[in-house]
Amino acid sequence: MADEVLSGSNLTTTAQRRPISEMSFGREKLFAPALVDLLWGPSQMKDRFDSFVIASGKGGWPLVTTLVSLVHPDKYMCVHPGTMKSIAAWMTPRMRWPKKPSGIGYKRIMDAAALTRAKLAEAGLNAADYLDVYDFIKETLNPKGRKRIAELVKEASAAN
Repeated sequence: MADEVLSGSNLTTTAQRRPISEMSFGREKLFAPALVDLLWGPSQMKDRFDSFVIASGKGGWPLVTTLVSLVHPDKYMCVHPGTMKSIAAWMTPRMRWPKKPSGIGYKRIMDAAALTRAKLAEAGLNAADYLDVYDFIKETLNPKGRKRIAELVKEASAAN
C-alpha cells in the first residue's frame, strides 16, 4: 500500500521506492508498525524517524520523508538531497549535509525549511504547507530556475 501511495506522486522515483516495493514479508512486519509510528506515534519525531529509517531498509531521503510529508504537509517536507543541499548551503552555510537519513539530520533540514517558509512569508508569498516550500525550493534551485533568477536580477539592475 505504501508503494502505491509513493507511486502516485512524483516525489520518488521507481528506483528510490525499490526498498519498499521489493520488501520481504519479514521486513514488512517491521515496516508497517514503524510507518504507523512515524505518522502518528507519541514519541519525538527524531526517534520515530530513526526507527522508520531502519525499518525501510536502504531507503534514501526521498523514500523515508515522502509519506510523512504527504500525510502531514503542514508539519513535514519531503527531502530531495540535491535540492536540499543547495538550500542548506544558502540558508544555513555551516550545516553539514547528512548523507544518510537520520532523525537529527531531518530536524536540521526541517529547521532550514521553516526558515525558508518564514522568508517566503516575509516577502508576501505565503506557503500553504511544506509541499509549497518543497516546490519553491525545487523550482528556484534547479538550473533553469537559477538562470531565470539571474535574468530577473540583471533586468532589475538595468532598470535602476
